[in-house]
Amino acid sequence: MEAWVKQWTEPEQRLPKGSSSASSGSRAKGSPRGRYQYQSFRSDPKRFKPNPTSRLQAVENLSKSTANLAKQTARTVATLVSFAIITIFCPTLEALNNASRVVAQDPTDPLEVQYQRWGCLSKGLAEDPKTPSEFQQILRAHVAAVPTPDKLKGKLLHCHVKQTFRDSELYLVQFKVS
Repeated sequence: MEAWVKQWTEPEQRLPKGSSSASSGSRAKGSPRGRYQYQSFRSDPKRFKPNPTSRLQAVENLSKSTANLAKQTARTVATLVSFAIITIFCPTLEALNNASRVVAQDPTDPLEVQYQRWGCLSKGLAEDPKTPSEFQQILRAHVAAVPTPDKLKGKLLHCHVKQTFRDSELYLVQFKVS
């Protein structure tokens, strides 16, 4: 690692033209011409001007640039996900409480727990007296049409229910269907 940092932080070594290692006979075809022959693989030494006084500064700048790129990528992914996933904040209901406690029984299928949450939500909200009657009819028809989680495969892509941090009387419901 130190050799890599040294290579990028120390100025290039220049040999005067005509010295033993840069004689005209040993010059490779296509190597730079001019007053100095450069001992580096960089094509243009004027484009990169390192600070030879601080080797750690180069590593620090690289680390900061990498962190900034990671933050920018995270922001972009969060924005794109927010376009695709429907998010609803709901007051506390027994169906939401039950759906938030669902745990995976089969760790090999990551979507199984989401299918179980969806079933718990749809059944619970269809039976809850606080749900308007028109929505209850739609949910009952859905529950009757989808008796097993296998019928949700390819249609339900994401379902997440959790209690909010600040307000314990509020639940966050997120889902995506195709």
